[in-house]
Amino acid sequence: MLRFTDFSDFCDLTDGEIQSISSGANVPYIEACALAHEAEDNPESSRAVLKMMQQHLERVEKNADGLRSKEIHLAINNFAATHKFT
Repeated sequence: MLRFTDFSDFCDLTDGEIQSISSGANVPYIEACALAHEAEDNPESSRAVLKMMQQHLERVEKNADGLRSKEIHLAINNFAATHKFT
């Protein structure tokens, strides 16, 4: 039986990245892993996933959740460092 960690290890993302993508795209964690995996070598998909993460960050910042905002910023920075955008 596959576990969630099997999927998260496969897409090579942190828990924060998966949670940010999941919340930004309004999809389950497993689907967030699939979106991120598709985006690994596809600049257009990478930009779309990054946009979802940024939209999630904007919603969190509207609620003035400083700690969560910081976590999402770290997730976005890591995602941007590990995916192709051009």
